[in-house]
Amino acid sequence: MDKTQFKKWSEWTNLLRNLFTIVASVVSVATLYLLIRQNENTYRPDLDFSPGNALVTISYKENPLLCEDISMKSADDSTNRDPYLIATNLGLGAAKKIQLEWAFDGNQFDDTLTLAGINIPTNVHYEDDDKALVFESCMFQEPLEDDADFSLPAHLGKEPTRFMLPQNYLRLWTNLL
Repeated sequence: MDKTQFKKWSEWTNLLRNLFTIVASVVSVATLYLLIRQNENTYRPDLDFSPGNALVTISYKENPLLCEDISMKSADDSTNRDPYLIATNLGLGAAKKIQLEWAFDGNQFDDTLTLAGINIPTNVHYEDDDKALVFESCMFQEPLEDDADFSLPAHLGKEPTRFMLPQNYLRLWTNLL
């Protein structure tokens, strides 16, 4: 084999080696991208919402004069209970900046209940501007959103995150029922 043939053979070998290096680099970058995507999907949060406490009853005095005359009580005892949702993070990653917003149209709630053709005035209505439930001489005003900074995965043994339910919405439905 003379020098020119050896040089040609060497150049072809170098060209093939460079080509295989480029192909291997592209395969490595594609594999790295897939591993990153798989890692993101594996360690993402997965929130599950469930009711937080037992049944809640709403107690009314016959002629309420103060807002305290209408209160939510636990079905088990007479202590005040605020209804809430428990958010359990079933995923492997932390959920950050969680925000829940409740939306309902207060205009859909009529202040008169009709049963079998009989109209029963409830004297309860919802003020959208104030985001408040108005019941004769008292007003219940509350925000329609709740948030949490984070929720850690449940397998870490941490307390689940609680979100308060809008009491006005529940009071309206209970009043209508």
